[in-house]
Amino acid sequence: MGLWEKLKNVLGGGDTVAFLKKEDLLSKFSFVSTGGGAMLEFLTGEKLPGIEALK
Repeated sequence: MGLWEKLKNVLGGGDTVAFLKKEDLLSKFSFVSTGGGAMLEFLTGEKLPGIEALK
């Protein structure tokens, strides 16, 4: 198994996802989110109103 397959990586943001989809690179990532800013807030432990409302 190569280094790329061992790594866990994430990407976020609609424009980024669209570009990587066009270049056929999405399968290289462990997690893909179209919510760039919200994804970053979630990963840093911030509370998101939508998730809080579901609790």
